[in-house]
Amino acid sequence: MAGIGVELKNILKKNTIFSTVRAYGYAAVVTSGPYVISIITILLIGYILSSLFIPQKTKAFQVIVTYTIAFSLILTSPFQLTFTRYVADRLFEKKHSKVFPTLNLVLILSMTVSFVFSLILSYLFLKDVGLLFSMLFTANLVAFSGVWIVNILLTSLKNYKFIVFSFFISFALIFGSALFFVKYLGLEGLMLSLLIGIFLLFVLLYGYIAKSYPSKKLLEFDFLNKKNIFISLIFIGVFYNCAIWIDKFIFWFHSDTGEQVLSIFRTSILYDIPIFFAYLAIIPGLAVFLLRIETDYIQYYQSYYKAVVKGEPLKKLFYYGEELGIQARNTLIDVLLIQLIADIIIIIFLENILEIFEIPSQYAYLFYVDIVGTTLQLFVITILAFLFYFDRRKDALVVSFVFFILNFSLSLITIYLGPLFYGYGFTLSLLVASVIGLLAMRNFLRGLHYETYMLRS
Repeated sequence: MAGIGVELKNILKKNTIFSTVRAYGYAAVVTSGPYVISIITILLIGYILSSLFIPQKTKAFQVIVTYTIAFSLILTSPFQLTFTRYVADRLFEKKHSKVFPTLNLVLILSMTVSFVFSLILSYLFLKDVGLLFSMLFTANLVAFSGVWIVNILLTSLKNYKFIVFSFFISFALIFGSALFFVKYLGLEGLMLSLLIGIFLLFVLLYGYIAKSYPSKKLLEFDFLNKKNIFISLIFIGVFYNCAIWIDKFIFWFHSDTGEQVLSIFRTSILYDIPIFFAYLAIIPGLAVFLLRIETDYIQYYQSYYKAVVKGEPLKKLFYYGEELGIQARNTLIDVLLIQLIADIIIIIFLENILEIFEIPSQYAYLFYVDIVGTTLQLFVITILAFLFYFDRRKDALVVSFVFFILNFSLSLITIYLGPLFYGYGFTLSLLVASVIGLLAMRNFLRGLHYETYMLRS
């Protein structure tokens, strides 16, 4: 789904500093839009509103937004990769009319799952927070779930300016309405402002997708056909999204590291603040990832498999195969190099950043650990992208499963080892997952021609 890649490549062709900055800026927004909106909302609202209104309400809102993001990502994880694969296959077949009705079906399924989960959670655990709070929490969870599904199609769209505008106007609305509603409704007012902004983002992106992929049908059930359901992709999505959040849940709910904020919602201040900033730090790497994959690597990938289909001479196939491996390696190096530069710059100015946001200096040590972890997570994301390109689902499943199991077990161990070891479970689990993924990539690329001709025939 390289629609936006073509447009970004056209910007880069201008070969100026401004065009390069524009291209990377758009790429950063597209790859990390909803995440960035959510995290910046949490940080800025916490920073500004806590001094103007009741700090406890603002802190509770930050925690609830975090849970909403976590729950919505995990609940939609069974649909994310399967829907991505289905859409990619239909676009390859030039069956564009199936995209929008399938999107509607997946939205119904995923948002229903989130709605039912929220109702159960509210009935069992949120009886003490009031009906309005429960309704707003449910609405936000469902809205976020819809945004994650719609977000899957963004790289297939060409109007990057509209996408960036949608993210910007949504964030502005969240922040602006929060200043107004918090005065009258407190915590519920903050949640209402979040709902308004996220719902607007969903409507804008959904409407543009409907325009981009017109169809006479409202629903397309071919997605549920057995031949289109890849069980491995479902498990990869679940394991990976659970792996991202399992260390946070462990620190939130362990008696030594977590504290209650509201009802069942708990937090771990020592663990949460550094990881949030560390995730913001990988935005440059995400931008490079999208640009290299969507504008450069896709050309070599297509050239190789077009040569296979057309029965090109063996010499040409070996040339394209070698270039494919070189470009994969260069992409990994570029992503890691740019991210390391960004990490170094942030570390140099870390004291100033902590001072601006009035964060105690004792958080600096954990931030160093977390920034290594998030950089490794970016590396794993890039490796998984390559594995998916080559349909190496078993390898991707192993990487995701190892990440989940190790992050779960090592994070528990680090709690008992003490504060000096916090964050190492997350980081070490990603280090092991990275090594496994790299070995899988190397082994596949070495046997690329054998895999293509002998095992696929």
